[in-house]
Amino acid sequence: MLVFAVTKRFAMLLGLTAVLGVTATTAKAELLAYEGFNYSGTAINGQSGGGSTGFSGAWSDTDGDFAHLSNDGVSLDSNVFPFATSGSRVSGVNGSATRNLDFSFDMASEGELYISVLLQKNSTSNSSSEYVQAQLGNTSGAVAVRFGLSSPDTTWAGLGSSAVTNSDFSIAADTAYFLVGKLVTHATANDEFYLNCYGTSDSLPTAEPTTWDFSASPADLTVSINQLSFSIGGGVAQGGEIDELRIGSTWNSVVPEPSSWALLLGVAAACLFGHRWRRIKAN
Repeated sequence: MLVFAVTKRFAMLLGLTAVLGVTATTAKAELLAYEGFNYSGTAINGQSGGGSTGFSGAWSDTDGDFAHLSNDGVSLDSNVFPFATSGSRVSGVNGSATRNLDFSFDMASEGELYISVLLQKNSTSNSSSEYVQAQLGNTSGAVAVRFGLSSPDTTWAGLGSSAVTNSDFSIAADTAYFLVGKLVTHATANDEFYLNCYGTSDSLPTAEPTTWDFSASPADLTVSINQLSFSIGGGVAQGGEIDELRIGSTWNSVVPEPSSWALLLGVAAACLFGHRWRRIKAN
């Protein structure tokens, strides 16, 4: 009976471990790229590693005008941000950088791609070049989607090379916002882009929302996405900040669902508690 009990307990824990392993593997597979800017030095050009994943090669700033990594070990953060932050952040004015992805996403086919990022604008001058943005495109220079914080102090987004559109979501200076975007592509219909912006007092849904702050569907694009870039305009007098970029194939790859891990850990705790209780009763 003792051997049977030990074997049964081992099998139970082994099964639970397998479930946890499968869950972790699935979540990892859904996250296609991550960048936390965990680097030393102030120049973005040539930076790679630092815990980043999903990229091919290093960051490129060909004109060398954007030496604005914070290099202080302090990440951009917000009360609503659902991940643990690490490393430093991009913090500066008037510059941009690009990095090639190690995968491609064909906008000429049916598909979905999600992206999330922390952005902050440190001034409200409302000039035409006052923006902090992230962009997906390809190595040939084609633009797929771009979005971020702009003047007049709102979020904005655009598909392709079309003009960007401002949303009704108002932002404040010196405040970090968590932006989550969803790109829906079609083979024969116009592509769609959706964007939500979450401030410090907002509630972040763990499941994909049914309503969005912003949506656009101006064209059917054929861009093959294989590059990520960011830029901060010269009109942001006090600079802008960027951190914690994620690209994934599902909402929960860029916005985690805490309940799934809590449930699994709860099952593990219950199993161990039950075994210990049976031992106490037996003695």
